[in-house]
Amino acid sequence: MKKLSLLIAVCMLILSLPFGSCFAEGVDIDEFRFAIEYVYADGRMIIQCDAVNGSSPYTFGQEIVFSEWLSVGGWMANDEGIAKLQYSVDEETWYDCEKTKLTKRSDLADAGIPYEDGHATAGFGAGTNLIPASDIIEDNSFLAVRAVTLEGNFVEFIYFDDVSVVGPGEEGAEKELVYNTYLDNVTDGYISQPAGVNQPSLATIETESGKPVSVRGWAVSNYGISKVVYTIDDGETYDCTDVYTKRPDVMNAYPVYTDEQGNTDHVGFGLERKYISLPKTGELPAGIYVVKLYALSADGSKQYNISVLELVIDGGGDDIISETPVEEATDLPAATPEQTDAPTDVSSVTDAPESTADTSSGLDKGCGGYSAVPAVMISAALPAVFLKRKKR
Repeated sequence: MKKLSLLIAVCMLILSLPFGSCFAEGVDIDEFRFAIEYVYADGRMIIQCDAVNGSSPYTFGQEIVFSEWLSVGGWMANDEGIAKLQYSVDEETWYDCEKTKLTKRSDLADAGIPYEDGHATAGFGAGTNLIPASDIIEDNSFLAVRAVTLEGNFVEFIYFDDVSVVGPGEEGAEKELVYNTYLDNVTDGYISQPAGVNQPSLATIETESGKPVSVRGWAVSNYGISKVVYTIDDGETYDCTDVYTKRPDVMNAYPVYTDEQGNTDHVGFGLERKYISLPKTGELPAGIYVVKLYALSADGSKQYNISVLELVIDGGGDDIISETPVEEATDLPAATPEQTDAPTDVSSVTDAPESTADTSSGLDKGCGGYSAVPAVMISAALPAVFLKRKKR
């Protein structure tokens, strides 16, 4: 009995450390449901699964290459709830994923998923529950991920059969620009498509001549943000009025983007009662124009289109534009913004919208060739066919 007590004490001590790997009397549970929605590597979405879900482990057969960290987004429901995710390269020694964060998935009950007591901790997202590259010691490694329940039990549910690590900058480790953006407010405007990944927010604005457009929103990326600029009908590039702020609500909702990447004081453009202004739009005569907003990266080397506004002045007049192109601008000036001490403003977005991948991005959506249904149809698709869990 003393030996057992000592073993439990030692395990509890290890569990209290950041990367513990010991569990006393834990068992592999069989009753669960889960879905894998996407895989991120080094801040870049490399796989988008179309709501692959079931009750037996899922194996990724394609090659996975990263240089810093790997994370998986989705959900896991069971009667006991989830305490954390762990990973292993040999299925014997397990380590806690870094930056543990689990979220409530209220959509699961509406979709008919059982184990409602576990829905409060079912969600896990990209940028949290990280698997560091330092533990992948050889190319073409095997990697397993499991959920540890609140009662100390566990279930293995994700396998990667071909994982390799390369040094930053080496072939296979190049980072693509990935970003999220949202348009909170537009003066006299209607936000028709407020959010997206690698695609701009869209809005139509009807206003009077002499009134400049003002907007408020946010943008984050794996290259950070320094300021927002705009063009009118793809012409000259202009700076917006310099009103920026931190957005901790956005950073909490999108932990995949970090301060180290440059997502700091300029994540939010515009304040609650002081939007950023596009001065040149106030000089336009009656007509219809296309105004594009671009965010410049923290180092000024990259730009990305964050909003496309159809601007209708004085009813449009006779100057009607037949097309509203959305291709990205080129040769934008390097960013040299002044840092501001704008107060934090989190009043309008407490839970930033979830990521939805651009279907033209070339991401792997088949997830190993398994049949799948679109993730956006989660409420209808989740009660689909579930298979009996099989041991590896």
